[in-house]
Amino acid sequence: MIGDLTVDISIGEAEIDLRITNWMLSLPSKLSGSFSVAFANDIGGTVYDALRAFALARTQAQFASANAAIATSGTEYFKAFGYFSAFPWAQPTQEVSSHDATIAFGYSEEASALVEPAWATTP
Repeated sequence: MIGDLTVDISIGEAEIDLRITNWMLSLPSKLSGSFSVAFANDIGGTVYDALRAFALARTQAQFASANAAIATSGTEYFKAFGYFSAFPWAQPTQEVSSHDATIAFGYSEEASALVEPAWATTP
């Protein structure tokens, strides 16, 4: 079972060091990102087993985060190809075990064209 999910988008900074000012200034540069996902304890569950297999095989797939079912007209979602860059398993003594995984945005091509992370709306 998937619990909390966060789309983490970061904007890099290019530092500008000018002699005319004492300030270190910057400009926005490239984007980077990941999905942070919390899995409830579902060891042995079909979805968990499939995601763990993806993580351990270092498989890349397309992931998405949506405000409703993606098949529903008008649904807005963020999609990106990615791979699990972290798949830890927390086993606290006083709480349910959980998995807070990270899916890094990855490189993927379709028909020799780069597929970049993107916002989309179901028609």
